[in-house]
Amino acid sequence: MRTFRASSSMAKPGQWSFLALLSARIFSVLVNLPRSAQRAQVRHGRRIDGGRWSSQNIVVRVGLALLFANLQSTVSAADIHLECESMAISGSAGTITAPFSGVRLYANEAQVASAVTLTHGRRYQVVVRGARSGGGTKAGVTLRLDGAVIANLGFTADTPSTDSVLMDVVGGGSSHQLELRLTTDNGSNDTDIDWVGITDAGVIPPPLTPPVPPSVGAVASGIYRNLFVEAGHSAQAVNDKVQAAWQHLFYGDAATQRVFIQGSVADEAYIWDVGNNTIVSEGMSYGMMICVQLDKRTEFEKLWNYTKRHMRHNGGARDGYFAWQLSTNGEIRDPNPASDGEAYFATSLFFAAHRWNVPAFEADAQAILTAMLNKENGPIQDSVRNMFNADHLVVFTPYANAALFSDPSYHLPAFFELWGRWATADRSFWTQAANASRAYFHLAAHATTGLMPDYANFDGTPTGGTHVDFRFDAWRAAANVAVDRAWFAADSTWQTAHANRVLAFFAGQGWSAYGNQFELDGTQLGSDHSPGLVSCNAVLGLSANTGNAWPAVEALWSTPIPSGQWRYYDGMLYLMGLLHVSGKFQAWMPDGSSGGSVVAPVITAQPTNQGVISGATASFSVTATGTPAPTYQWQKNSVAISGATSPTYTTPATVSGDNGATYRCVVTNSAGTVTSASATLSVTATAVPTPAPATSSSNSKSCGMGSLAALGALLGLMGMLGLLRREQR
Repeated sequence: MRTFRASSSMAKPGQWSFLALLSARIFSVLVNLPRSAQRAQVRHGRRIDGGRWSSQNIVVRVGLALLFANLQSTVSAADIHLECESMAISGSAGTITAPFSGVRLYANEAQVASAVTLTHGRRYQVVVRGARSGGGTKAGVTLRLDGAVIANLGFTADTPSTDSVLMDVVGGGSSHQLELRLTTDNGSNDTDIDWVGITDAGVIPPPLTPPVPPSVGAVASGIYRNLFVEAGHSAQAVNDKVQAAWQHLFYGDAATQRVFIQGSVADEAYIWDVGNNTIVSEGMSYGMMICVQLDKRTEFEKLWNYTKRHMRHNGGARDGYFAWQLSTNGEIRDPNPASDGEAYFATSLFFAAHRWNVPAFEADAQAILTAMLNKENGPIQDSVRNMFNADHLVVFTPYANAALFSDPSYHLPAFFELWGRWATADRSFWTQAANASRAYFHLAAHATTGLMPDYANFDGTPTGGTHVDFRFDAWRAAANVAVDRAWFAADSTWQTAHANRVLAFFAGQGWSAYGNQFELDGTQLGSDHSPGLVSCNAVLGLSANTGNAWPAVEALWSTPIPSGQWRYYDGMLYLMGLLHVSGKFQAWMPDGSSGGSVVAPVITAQPTNQGVISGATASFSVTATGTPAPTYQWQKNSVAISGATSPTYTTPATVSGDNGATYRCVVTNSAGTVTSASATLSVTATAVPTPAPATSSSNSKSCGMGSLAALGALLGLMGMLGLLRREQR
């Protein structure tokens, strides 16, 4: 079974209402035909040749059989509803009456189970209603079908809610065993489950063609791939999803959604690590990067003001470094820096300077780079070290023994490569640092799973107690590899192979069910299914050339925006994952572009004439190239149309006065402007019949159930009319 996460509501039957009405009418006529025929025999002294097995009667019966069989199949497959208290209960579990009539699962391996009838080759949406009992962390159940893990479904509150998943059924006949099993109990609460709903969501769609990563990186081409659009989602839906995540995490409900917190003064704000009730440099730098990518300058400046005033050391051994952890009142809890925070601070400041033309931001970025490499020019003070060692490798923390090993997720070769181009000093060092990080990934990644540890020595061997495993820091490492592949393609062969290995590993765990912590060989250590890891895995689609990229991308698409106590880390990775996968996380260059040579727009496909009936809409499209990406402005009769700024323009409902109107598009970027040819709209008063398009199928010898229904109705009508003509004779 293949699984995909889903957040859509359950499908509702009813698409067959017209055919049902038609078949009922045909059946009514046919039931009364024999009586009419008998009366005709009495009147005319003859009988109908062939009796009930005449050719016309056979056509009628076959047609109706096809029609009713299809209708029955469609309706019967539409819904399965299982009340959990009526399912087979086993383990440490019992029935309850509040907050609903259902079952409470008290300990791991407790479950409810039921036999269900499902069809091979169909996709089903499974919805489970449940609740957390007793507070604590998220509660949930593991959905299994025939013993195979399908998904981990969760409930974050004591009030009832639903979680859902799309489940593909492949093989195994029609009889299946469905289970809801508790596997994540940590003693903090119990899990209540109310009911399970299963809806037929249609035939399993054919797999998408595996992606082909470009041979030229986005910084050179200026083209940042939108994997969501490549997977079939509309550009508008992608924009809406990104904006919803921004609104949720930056301006949503203060108790359950928001992590962006207004400071005590008007020009300051911070990112709140909710679960630990702290402020950390990682979150502040992530917040700044998100703001510059989404063109949110006000929020960016508030975060940077807070960082400069409360986190940055001014003087002493740590001069120019940033304390990695503060209390929410702004007091320093740990003065040492975390190297990933500094890396994101510097790069977001470079991007902000370029995008908004603010030289002061670039000066701040340059100061960070200088501090990173100039702590060991004389005697070591207070055990504070450089942030990169002599072999150009980033250290875990530039302090005492913490500078003697690294963290693979701190290796950001895409950022270091840009520093090698923009730094006012040590450019060669930063270029070598980018290449050293690329080589380091080869050493740190497991040969089979591709997983990297939280911490590793400079030779790539794991270190650090439990941090020798793939845990929370390590989620990000493979995504760092993929971003470097997407931006520079400097180590493309290995980077693509690595993405394929990691995706294959998680595919084997089940896309909607894999845990969040593993030993490097793939032995699972933690069973939570975390949005932050889902987000990082989706970014691998930028580097992969295997079909596993698409379910990883789809898993991010259908993952809800993180909420609740642990929304900080999951939420930041979720929003950055959306930006990367949608092509909105870009390297902002000194000329204000996001890469590539500046090229004037060229129209490669002109709009064409359109004809519609009055009251219908018409669509005109233009295709153009250019760097940076051009903007569009449609005109009607040479006058700009308000809001018509996409490559495709759809008119409002047309009227007769629109007949003969001309439409063209003005395409512009910083290098120039070009205007398309004009296309003419013809509006007629009545519809012109057009032939129905042919139905395609992957197997020319097969026929879908919808086609059988239509054929049945047609045969029934033909047979009925034949009988009526005989009666009239």
